Amino acid sequence: MESEIKRLRAEGPARLQFLFSITSALLGSLLVLAGLKALDIELARRAAILTSFLLFSFSLVTYQYLIGRDISCDRNARATARIRRYFLERSPNLQRHISWQITDAPTQWLRVDNSGVRRMTILISSGLAGLFGGLSFFELWRNVALSYAAGFLGGVLVVGSLRQWASRRFTTALTAAMAEQRFAAEPAKAPGVPADPALDAQARSSGNSREREARLSSVP
Repeated sequence: MESEIKRLRAEGPARLQFLFSITSALLGSLLVLAGLKALDIELARRAAILTSFLLFSFSLVTYQYLIGRDISCDRNARATARIRRYFLERSPNLQRHISWQITDAPTQWLRVDNSGVRRMTILISSGLAGLFGGLSFFELWRNVALSYAAGFLGGVLVVGSLRQWASRRFTTALTAAMAEQRFAAEPAKAPGVPADPALDAQARSSGNSREREARLSSVP
């Protein structure tokens, strides 16, 4: 499960990088072709409208994945915490060897909206939406000032809508996670349950490093 968390955390920046690369390449190519007069200005504008719409649609898919990524990471982290708790309640001496959470309470991936990858995706999506809205408005009404206003308003609306989308998804996932919680923050000190020497020795040799938690938590 920890390897799955690593995979999910690493895939988020990779998808953002791909989105940024394909956006830069396609829009940059249109600008170069229009500047070299290889494309008629009207044709270039219509191509930019179509391209920005397709890229915006792709950015929404990326954003949806990033929301699901954090929800999946939280689910996996809580599942591994339950496994740790199972062994900890049977061998309390393992406590000093465990550096990760031992409660299946919702993690920071649901509680704190601090994903830099998701914020960058919002900015790219809003820019694409603004470009699509502004160019489409100009194509229909040929008013430069109103086209700028339409593009700016479209970008602002997309920022608010995407943040609201994520908030709803995380609120729903947080409510479900709290309902599924089985363990308190500290394990019960059940008297009369002897420590398991084999498990204690195994934990001492493996030593669950705190650095592993820090590396996973630092991935955006």
